[in-house]
Formats: sequence, C-alpha cells, structure tokens
Amino acid sequence: MSGIAEGGQEIENEVPHFHKAVGKAKGIVLGKAAVRMENKILINSAVSLSILLGLVYASSKFLGPGNPLAKYFPLVALATYGVVLCTSTLWHLRLFKTDFSCSISMMVGMAIGMIIGLLLGAIVGATNGMFVGSAAGMLVGMGVGAWAGYKSGKSIMALLEGLMSGLMAGTMGAMLSVMLIADNLIAFLYLLFVSCTIILAGNAYLLYREGYHVPQDGEEPDFMSFFFACLVTLVALLALVTIGPKSAFVWPGV
Repeated sequence: MSGIAEGGQEIENEVPHFHKAVGKAKGIVLGKAAVRMENKILINSAVSLSILLGLVYASSKFLGPGNPLAKYFPLVALATYGVVLCTSTLWHLRLFKTDFSCSISMMVGMAIGMIIGLLLGAIVGATNGMFVGSAAGMLVGMGVGAWAGYKSGKSIMALLEGLMSGLMAGTMGAMLSVMLIADNLIAFLYLLFVSCTIILAGNAYLLYREGYHVPQDGEEPDFMSFFFACLVTLVALLALVTIGPKSAFVWPGV
C-alpha cells in the first residue's frame, strides 16, 4: 500500500507512486486543467530551449571557425539546457502561494542549491578551471539554494540547508570536471545533466505528493519574462565561459 499526503498527513491509496507520477506527468504534457500552470511552464521551457539552442548554434557558425562558442559547443549546449532547466524549476517554485513544512522546505533548498551549484561548477570548472568553477558554482548555488529554502517555508533551517548544499555541490562540480578532463568528460556531463533533471522532476512531484499544489486560477507564467530570464542568465554564463579567467588545466575543446 502506498499513500498520498494531504496537508502533511499520510492517507492510504492503492495507486502505486510510480503510476501516480506518470499520470501527473501525462497531465502536464497534455495540458489538463488541474495542471494548467505546470503545462505553461513546460511549453515556455521547450520554446525557450529551442530558440536559445538555435541562437548559440547560429552564433557559433557566424563567428567563424575557432571561436569560443564553436570550440566549447558541447558544453555550450549543456549550459543552455541547464539554464532553462534551472529557470523553470525556480519559476515553478514561485507559483506556490503557501509555505511548506520545515522538512519539505529543507528538501527544496537542498535539491535546488545542490543541482544549480553542481551543474554550474561542472560547466565552468571544465572551461575555466578549478578555482573559477568552484567559486562560481559555490556562490550561485549557495545564493539560489538559500533563497529557495527560505522562500518555500520561511525557515532558517531550510535557508542553511540551501547554503550548505550550494557550498558542497559547487566545489564538487568543478572538481569532477577537472578530474575527468583526461577521461570521458563530455559523456559524463551529459549523464550528469540527465540525472539532475530526474532529481528536479522528483522534487516537483514530492511537493504534489505532500499535498502542496500550484493555484490554477491565477495568471499564467509570462513567456517573455521567462525567456528574458533564461537569455540574460545564459549570456552571463557564456561570457564567463568564453572570456573569463582560466587556469592552465582546462578542457581543450573540440
């Protein structure tokens, strides 16, 4: 027997968790009324990702052979996906109007701080080295993780959880990339991004499982605001990757 929580209390339910998760995902993809907001975020994410990937690919070709975008394109594509993934996660979190319990807000702060710090540290660590990658992943991961933890439950414990997860994951992401430069770095990073996507999806389902739902009667997430947030974040990241300080031991590119 499995359960689904309402208001933090477990009640019996015969539907397995996996089937409920699949049903929830189908509802989002099909745009059912009960998950209208989530469907809009999914659409915004897919369209933004397509446009941004097209822009960076066209830019890499327009700038000619040997330019930084072409040189680091496997990582640039990953960075583009990561920016959209993390932005959609934060956009989804902003839609909740009620505070979560302390344990759930701690989980949210930990997951978001860890994923953002790890992915950013891994990308920048590969292109700029251990110091810049660790600093970028740690600072951004700690900042966003603390915001996510405190925003979700107004809990100091959740805020500290976000800070700690960003600290650990930011340095770990850069370290992993530097350690794998002489090995299958790009293959591992693609596997890492897929794994982080699964974790963030599971984190979103956890909120639903615990009885927290996005109000479906409010204003839909605005596409232009979402796209502009992704664009500005991506430009800042690519600027750091391409013209930021680099150590002697970095991924040489393609």
